[in-house]
Amino acid sequence: MMQTIYTIRQRLNAELNNERGSVSIVTIGIIISLIIFIAFINIADYSVYSERRDIISKSIDYAVTAAIQEIDINTSREGLSGAYNEHTGDIELKNIYIDEYSADNAFFSTFTENTGINKSQINNNSMIIIINPRQSSIQYIIKTINGRSTGSILEPEDIETIINEKLGELNSSEGDKHIIYVNGNVKTKEFNVRPYYMVVIRNLPVKGLFRNRNTTFVSFKGANIERNTEQFSE
Repeated sequence: MMQTIYTIRQRLNAELNNERGSVSIVTIGIIISLIIFIAFINIADYSVYSERRDIISKSIDYAVTAAIQEIDINTSREGLSGAYNEHTGDIELKNIYIDEYSADNAFFSTFTENTGINKSQINNNSMIIIINPRQSSIQYIIKTINGRSTGSILEPEDIETIINEKLGELNSSEGDKHIIYVNGNVKTKEFNVRPYYMVVIRNLPVKGLFRNRNTTFVSFKGANIERNTEQFSE
């Protein structure tokens, strides 16, 4: 009798263990499926974000290229009339000034046309820097939502601290931190050679498939003013 009872209990325990094992396998399968689904969603979300980020980045580059072509003819007469440095023989682009208002209009209109993002949507977190090299110094103009400031420096690296201080005032409590490096950058070293137009858009929300990511964009370009040097050849 005892043996029969023991046999029944053994069979019941075996059946319960099998049921528990099946439930565990199903649960693990569901968890793995959820993990794969979440990973897929994150990849799709980032892919959409990345594509939109690249479109905005290229659009800013195009807009900066349009802006740098706006030269103030009236204030640049001296610079445009000079062709080369009589001491070194190098082509001169100093004392040529960007038309501030025309350049800004060219930038924002080109940017809006390519992205559909209006000036009002980026005005609070954007900074525009205009660099005008003069014979013995470098003039700078910096514009943010907080106002317009101007000044002059002797070397390109001197502008680095000024730019980053102004940048820190833009939405400093949220989003990513970004630092502009001028010293050591080959291109920005040319701030004392040719006019430059620079734009920083900080913490711009770029939407992925499901969520926004705050992204900072930086673009700058120097003016390319061609000189006809054939007249100086012998």
